[in-house]
Amino acid sequence: MHTDLPTPVLALIIAGAVVAHILLIISARWINPVVLLVAIFFALAPWAAAIIPGGEVLKFARLYLTVLAVAVSVLMMRTYQLNLAGGLLLLMMTFYWLAGIWSEQPWGALQFKGLSMPALLMGLLAAANIRTKEDLQVALRLFIVLSLAFVVPCTVMLLTQGIGLARGGRFAPFGLNANRMAHECACMLIAAAGVALYDKSFSWKVYAYAVGTMAAACILASGSRAAVGQSVVGAVLLGLPMFRRPLLPLTLGGFAAVILWFLMPSGTEGAYERLSDINFQNRGTVWEWALEIFRDHPLWGAGWVFDDSIRQAGSTANLHSIYMQILAETGVAGAVLTLLALTVMAGQYLRLWQYARSVGFDQRYVFLGLAFALAPLSHGLAESSTFMPGTINLVMMAMGFALIRPLHNMATAHAIEAAEQQAADEYAAWEDEALAAERARWGDYAPEPRTA
Repeated sequence: MHTDLPTPVLALIIAGAVVAHILLIISARWINPVVLLVAIFFALAPWAAAIIPGGEVLKFARLYLTVLAVAVSVLMMRTYQLNLAGGLLLLMMTFYWLAGIWSEQPWGALQFKGLSMPALLMGLLAAANIRTKEDLQVALRLFIVLSLAFVVPCTVMLLTQGIGLARGGRFAPFGLNANRMAHECACMLIAAAGVALYDKSFSWKVYAYAVGTMAAACILASGSRAAVGQSVVGAVLLGLPMFRRPLLPLTLGGFAAVILWFLMPSGTEGAYERLSDINFQNRGTVWEWALEIFRDHPLWGAGWVFDDSIRQAGSTANLHSIYMQILAETGVAGAVLTLLALTVMAGQYLRLWQYARSVGFDQRYVFLGLAFALAPLSHGLAESSTFMPGTINLVMMAMGFALIRPLHNMATAHAIEAAEQQAADEYAAWEDEALAAERARWGDYAPEPRTA
């Protein structure tokens, strides 16, 4: 990455960064700084991949943001403990990164693949910094507030210029790849769905539905089937615990669908038709190539499958599936680590759900964490961008894996509070019964009559 910005512009950027750090320190009195940095990442990550003036600077800013979040969590907040699933995800991704050592370009592999590690760590540690349901609620609100910095300009461009900006009949604003734009919006849509379905504030619900509708419009216009699938998986998981009271979300969801129908500008028919054309013809050739690489390097993989057509030092070739990426680059060893991490994550969420039911903890938050983990993983079935540097998908997936421990602690705190309240109620009832018994015992006695 390089930049040729004029010196005055760089000076303004540095001054702005200093002010931003001061504001971060001040805001830490009310908001967890690591969670706030993740919210800023929601706004910054897609712009860093756009072709706009200063885009290269934003790439540096995006990387710095992730490193800063890790440093703040470890050094200032002293929060760095992970649950088993989160630790296994970190181990798997570390192996995926270090596998570049035995590739044809080890230095380039370590550089490029290593750029994903700070984002992964930021997601893991951000989840570890969430301790209460209120913290989780504030985090979701922050995510969708900062998401406006991207979804609003995209929606305005969609409405004003529409599909005329598209390449191949797909909406791709600001020079972004249509798939990249769509899966970033999908993460914003999932966060918005969490607020819309779970938040108790009506005004926040309305706001979240507005953000989600804008994000959904951009996703549909992009024609990205993987992003649509990711959004559906996330929304279904978030809606599962609400089947007993589905009227409100279904009504508002239908209302949002009507808005989307009229919101789409003319010319988006091609993108819509692409969504209904489910086939793997485009990916079949790439997947076959990935399997060939795996057959040539079955045990440890090729280390790094790269493409040097755009970046001289090389960048990770898109094999259109994180699972194919793992097979080709890390072989059986990486596949076993990945399967282990996924199995442990699924098992821990199953036990967490059972525990939440047994102690009466709100099960919706269990499904929220599961949606954060599974939605990016489902997107990874047809895209490998989750493992690319600086995507919201990677941060969201990491948060999903690491939220298991905080959610379990929340459920335990709820159980303790409920037990203490029950004990207090039982003691109060016992006191009332004892007092009533004493009154009944001495009820026949009256004060002695006065004598002269």
